[in-house]
Amino acid sequence: MKLLVRLAGRHLGADLSQPIDLSTALAFDGAQPRFFGLPRAGQEPVRGGEFIGDAGRGPCNCRTLSLTPHGNGTHTESLQHLRSDAPAPSQALTAALLEAQLISVSTTSLGACGERYNARGVASDAVLSGAAIRAALGPERAPALIVRSLPNARAKATADYDASPAPYLTYDAIEVIA
Repeated sequence: MKLLVRLAGRHLGADLSQPIDLSTALAFDGAQPRFFGLPRAGQEPVRGGEFIGDAGRGPCNCRTLSLTPHGNGTHTESLQHLRSDAPAPSQALTAALLEAQLISVSTTSLGACGERYNARGVASDAVLSGAAIRAALGPERAPALIVRSLPNARAKATADYDASPAPYLTYDAIEVIA
C-alpha cells in the first residue's frame, strides 16, 4: 500500500508495505542491553484460575511484561526525561503525522569536542556533539528529529552500558536541536 500526503506544502510518499524499524529489538529470553544496574526485562504468562496465558499450556499468549525503557532498550526521548512537570510525548505533539528527519552522527569524546556537559561528564565519554548534529542537520529541518549514533554496531543490542556507557548529547548538541 502506498501513502501519498501533502505535508507542510510538500508532497511526500511512503510505501507502507516496506516499513523501516528504527528500534532495537528486545529479546526477553536472550541477551539484552543493560544500564544503571537495572534488572533484565522479563515476561511472564498471566495466570488466573484455570487460565494460563501461554499458548503451549493454555488457549493463547497473554503476558505481563516488566521492563525499564531507559535501561533495557530503545525509547523515545523527550523533555519528560529531565522534568517531572513536562508533558508526555503524546501530549506535546501538535499533529498525528509529522515529517521527521533521520540523521546519523558519529560519536567523539567529550574531551576532544570541547563542548559542555555536567560535572559527571568524563573526557573519555562518547558524546554526540553540537558541531556534529549541526553538520548532519543541513539547512532544511523537519519538525521531528531522529538521531542515530554511529557506529551502529549490532553489539549495542546486548551491551552492558554500565561497563561502557552509551553516548549522550552534550549541552551544545541539545541547544542545536532546540
